[in-house]
Amino acid sequence: MAELPWSKFFWSDWESDQGLRLCSLAAQGLWMRMLCVCAKHEPKGYLCINGHPLDVDAIARLAGVAETEAENLLLELDRNGVFSRDRKGRIYSRRMVKDDKRSKEGRKHKNRGIREAADNKAENPPPSRGPTRGPSPQRPEARGQIEKTEANASAKKGSRLNGDWELPDDWLSWAVSEGWSEGVVREQAKRFRDYWIAVPGQKGVKLDWEATFRNWIRRSEAKRAGSGSVSQIERYRSMK
Repeated sequence: MAELPWSKFFWSDWESDQGLRLCSLAAQGLWMRMLCVCAKHEPKGYLCINGHPLDVDAIARLAGVAETEAENLLLELDRNGVFSRDRKGRIYSRRMVKDDKRSKEGRKHKNRGIREAADNKAENPPPSRGPTRGPSPQRPEARGQIEKTEANASAKKGSRLNGDWELPDDWLSWAVSEGWSEGVVREQAKRFRDYWIAVPGQKGVKLDWEATFRNWIRRSEAKRAGSGSVSQIERYRSMK
């Protein structure tokens, strides 16, 4: 693990450590040198280099003092309870070891939270905003019901007369059966088409164009009768 370029140092703890305050300035300075080594070791807080604990000779060379002086300063620090030793005899800083343990636990909880969030996201993907699959197959009767429903909906809305509308044969047969000649019916059909194509907006929408055509023929007959002219039916009947 790469060493950290910095670590926490609580000045108040340094000042409030009564055991450290009982030590000489030389012993306090040596302890600060030792803390610099402890901060670089993994696990953090142990007076080791490359996994090997430092003996008195190594500490003396590290501090730049004689081995005898280094030994006396270590005894002073040990006597005042400034540092501790583990079962292997390694010197360590209680505060640094405790802070490192808390830091690792915090990172572990954070990483676990990130993994759980990623797992939850994978298990519960966000709702799709587009089609994710093709249309599901439908039973023939279901399709027929849908088509019937759509046809009913279209009929309720009505429609306009197409610009290329032509008179259906069954409509012509009906008008002829009512006493109109074929030529007159076709002429009325042209007027019927031109009139309704020109009607703007909703007024030009009808639910049943066949019924509308029949009413058109009946009104045409009524108009002729009302004007005093001989109706087409009467002329047709007189020819029989």
